[in-house]
Amino acid sequence: MIAKIFRKSRPINFIITALLLVLSFVPLATQSYASGADTLFLLNFPLLLLSLLLTDFIAKRNEINKGDSFALVFFLLFLWLLPDVFSDISVVVSNFFILLAFRRLVSIHSLLVPKQKIFDAALWICIAAVFEFWAILFIIPLYISVFLHVSGNFRNWLLPFLSFFAVAILVFFYEYAFDYPVLEYIGQKAVIDFHFKPVSMTLTVFTIVALLLLFSQFFVFKSLLVKLQRVFKIIIAFVVVTAIIYFISPEKNNALLLYCFAPLTMIGSDFIKRLPQIWMRETFLLLLFVVSCFGFVTYLNNF
Repeated sequence: MIAKIFRKSRPINFIITALLLVLSFVPLATQSYASGADTLFLLNFPLLLLSLLLTDFIAKRNEINKGDSFALVFFLLFLWLLPDVFSDISVVVSNFFILLAFRRLVSIHSLLVPKQKIFDAALWICIAAVFEFWAILFIIPLYISVFLHVSGNFRNWLLPFLSFFAVAILVFFYEYAFDYPVLEYIGQKAVIDFHFKPVSMTLTVFTIVALLLLFSQFFVFKSLLVKLQRVFKIIIAFVVVTAIIYFISPEKNNALLLYCFAPLTMIGSDFIKRLPQIWMRETFLLLLFVVSCFGFVTYLNNF
């Protein structure tokens, strides 16, 4: 049923996903209001909705997932599977800027205004790092994209430094003008800690699904067009960098895995389309739906 609904790209699919996202926030808002807790996390809703739409747009614009809406359903199910995302404002804001950078990176293959795209991507990454410092590591996929597409011009390698200085100037100006300790906040985030918390069931499921999708992509990688091979190299780099951020971050918050939701949804969409039988697609999505719902309900009970 799920595969049949989302196998074609239609506006109703985004409406369904958006309504489910709204319904996800309703019980959280109700519990927060009843307990007198801070409801600031509700600001995450418009950003997550925009992230959902942007993910689908990137996939279709770059011909990664053409003609279907599986990216939407994967993104929503990942949110339910790791619901810590709903209440982490800094990660959601940071991820939105990373998505803007991701959009510019995967479009460099067109070779249209590559310098502007490199500068923009680096700018968004640096802004994302203001909210979550280790997001700065997404500069690695940026340089991978430069190497794959426009490595011949040495200026392309220097452009990210201009973006860094531009953001640094803005940060210093903001701290001076508004007397807000931005640098102190960034310094608190710029810590490496390899101490791990007990692994939850939902995190285990997410890891298994992520590895399954990645390994499935390796098997079909050589059959892709050269253009798509380069795009998927960047996508995989985003997933790997997300794992690094999770391992070195002092918080070890599952919300940090939001960074790899968009790349994984695109790989997941390709994986679903390659399954030979419709019952296989339905079974996979149904199992993921059930586990994701269980994870979200458990989160609600502990919220």
